Amino acid sequence: MSEQLRIWIPSNRTYDNGRPKAMDGLNEIIAANRSGYQVGAALERENVEWCYFFIKRAMGRQGWRPMQEKADAVPCEVLITFVEANYRRDISNIYGGGCKYVLDALTRTRYDKAKRVTKLGAAAIYDDSVRWLTDCTPMVRVDPKNPGIDVTVIRRD
Repeated sequence: MSEQLRIWIPSNRTYDNGRPKAMDGLNEIIAANRSGYQVGAALERENVEWCYFFIKRAMGRQGWRPMQEKADAVPCEVLITFVEANYRRDISNIYGGGCKYVLDALTRTRYDKAKRVTKLGAAAIYDDSVRWLTDCTPMVRVDPKNPGIDVTVIRRD
């Protein structure tokens, strides 16, 4: 039997005129990293924390058991639908940036001793390695009024 977790993450970006804009893609991440590694790290942290907030809320509402410990872990499949504001961005830009911070927000919280930082994660999946993430399917659709990311996590018990 498969359990499903459905998550809607609205975009955290707007155009200057206030219209909603799609979430950051690979081009935005590369530009931030080129301007300085702290700028790039801050952009990644902002996107991961934004996704984390909506994932944790969905987990609580839907009674999804977190997988912080290996004993609780089961392989999962993730379906990610990027809802874009228009047809302008190419697929590699959308997938390259978005999959990174969505999967980081879905995994468990970890502490990196070398860097002395905690990597925030909701523990909806145990890890984004091939052992625990059996499939990750990205898709795109366009909705100018409501851009964001629609995520479905399926437990494969």
